[in-house]
Amino acid sequence: MQRMHDNTCRGGGHPLLGRLSCCEACLPLKKRILLSTDGRSHRTLIQARSRHSPSSKMQALLWWRDQRATEAAQTQVVRSHAVEAEPLEDADERLQLFLQWAVNNGVQGLDGDGSLVALCSDEVSGERGIAAVQDVEAGQVLVSVPMRLAITDHFDAGALQEAGLEGAPWNVRLACRLLQHVQQSPPSPWRPYLQVLPERVPSVDEAEVALTEYSPLLAILRARHQATQYWHDRLSPAASSDATLEQFSWAMSVVHSRTFGTAARDGGIGTRVMLPVVDLLNHGGSEHAGLAGSPPTSADSVRWDLAPPQQEGGEWYMNVSAIRDIEAGEEVLLSYGERHSDDFILSYGFCPVGNPFDDVLLFPSVPAALEWFFDRSEAGQRKISEADARQLYVAAVEAAQEATSESGQPSELRLRAGCVVDPRLTSAFAALAPGDVSINVALRCEELLAGCTPLLHDLAAVRQCQDADPADLRYFSQLATQMQQNVAELIGRGDFTSGTAAEGLPEEQTRWRNHIHRLAGQPPAESQAAGVPFKILTFRIQKKLLMWDVLFEIPKAKEKSTAAAEVSPVV
Repeated sequence: MQRMHDNTCRGGGHPLLGRLSCCEACLPLKKRILLSTDGRSHRTLIQARSRHSPSSKMQALLWWRDQRATEAAQTQVVRSHAVEAEPLEDADERLQLFLQWAVNNGVQGLDGDGSLVALCSDEVSGERGIAAVQDVEAGQVLVSVPMRLAITDHFDAGALQEAGLEGAPWNVRLACRLLQHVQQSPPSPWRPYLQVLPERVPSVDEAEVALTEYSPLLAILRARHQATQYWHDRLSPAASSDATLEQFSWAMSVVHSRTFGTAARDGGIGTRVMLPVVDLLNHGGSEHAGLAGSPPTSADSVRWDLAPPQQEGGEWYMNVSAIRDIEAGEEVLLSYGERHSDDFILSYGFCPVGNPFDDVLLFPSVPAALEWFFDRSEAGQRKISEADARQLYVAAVEAAQEATSESGQPSELRLRAGCVVDPRLTSAFAALAPGDVSINVALRCEELLAGCTPLLHDLAAVRQCQDADPADLRYFSQLATQMQQNVAELIGRGDFTSGTAAEGLPEEQTRWRNHIHRLAGQPPAESQAAGVPFKILTFRIQKKLLMWDVLFEIPKAKEKSTAAAEVSPVV
């Protein structure tokens, strides 16, 4: 994930933990498999055995605590600063040691017969998460983690200057702090936590980004790489703990995927923190059930809040609490916030299915949009004098500036879910051609879609992905059916850009039908997208859906406008 979680999104990290500790009912180390009833992927549930068995709704391999790891962990507490000098080789042993370290250092909700959650791990991918081992009611606190366990980006002014981090952004400061703990000798008190951090944070490389058919994503990826290189070269060896570029890149990716942002007193984000246990929660955000007009549904089940000390001399905690009832065996999910799919796939290595907060870059700036208008749009190619064109250009720029009062707003002009277009773009287009604003937005979407694999080919290919969740496959199957229906309806309505009537000349109808079939890929006799990874297909399907929604809505808007004109009184 990129888990930059702010105080609004209540975000969490990428893999996550939870576990029950020993009780009188503990038996010797044992493993067993619980069979799933819903056909989902195998998941491993890690806990000390208690009287409460996890639900058979999730496939799970149970591991009970190794007594040797338990005894070793008794000294792995932050308060005592006693940590193993050598890293443990066995991943399961490291995980058990970390769990006990967390409990010994005040993490609540993992250490008794009444614990509500446990760590789960996918047996195929190895991805970790948190699952409920008992039925949970809305409002119940599942886990509480002391904030003293946080690794933060905070340096006082003197330390910042001494470390050579003046002017460094938060992610660089936090990455340097993380590297200090990793390289510390004697070992850092956070060693058990550091040993369970991923060796490689899931993301995408340039080859995979090329498959997204979305050039803005490649620009973002390259900008991140350049920023990482810049700061690595600029920092002193003391600031970066003499890390290599590879090590510094790893620290930056960990920070991007596992960070929470606490609220500042004057608004915005204050201190950024990496917090053990909570940073393992997997994402479950809002999802769309279909194309434009379908209301989003929420998949998250918990939120996080900071709880102040309950008494003098007490400490702050981060509490993870249920926002709805959660069934035993269900994975506990936290929303990473309202972010577009670019951020998800670059920072977390996955793309949420049906992300209602996704967007598409239509133009990099207002000047670029105006240049496109005069070069490509039907209205822009009308014969006008150079002086009139210059006057229109100035009027469009002024209209775009008046459309927003936000200072420091990014220059990019985007299309968001629900056919929501940046007001600067619509205002600029309105100044140039008042009656053709929607048509020009649709023309731009049509142009972008023409350079991509047809959407129906993607929808055919994604249903062949072996690593997809059955629920996601059903969603994409429904989308394909809905898309085909909408394409047929669009062909019957006529041309959204030129206004050609559906009952025009036969050759016009044929040309229009063939054009839409090429754009949508109907019928997909053989998909051009076969073999593309599921996360890439999910990403590009969502981008194309946003643009197709515009194309589907334009003819309806035309009909409403025509109907309104027919009933309007003549003045």
